[in-house]
Amino acid sequence: MMKVQAVFHIDEVAKWDMLLKNVQNLIRNIDRTASSVEVVANSKAVEFYRMAANGNFTEIMRKLADSGVSFIACGNALKALEIQREELLPFVKTVPSGVLELIECQNKGYAYLKP
Repeated sequence: MMKVQAVFHIDEVAKWDMLLKNVQNLIRNIDRTASSVEVVANSKAVEFYRMAANGNFTEIMRKLADSGVSFIACGNALKALEIQREELLPFVKTVPSGVLELIECQNKGYAYLKP
């Protein structure tokens, strides 16, 4: 199986379903132990990380996180939308700037994917 480094970028709540399907399809076909996959949400898409906001998608995201996928929330977006860290799903990590996280991943050679 293939080793990959991939960062998925999402900034629209409406595209979460497509993004999660893309991530599920990717991890089925890669060496999960040697790969690194991140999902970086900024803008209004961070609202999806709220515990009460995403309904049935929580279990899908939890399974992906258990498979090694990192879910990242932009601190700037959280602040702008007045979302507290305590409101987020427990496996979601925060970074000060989602855009900077995307740049750092691309500088490390990650493939950039956006639904």
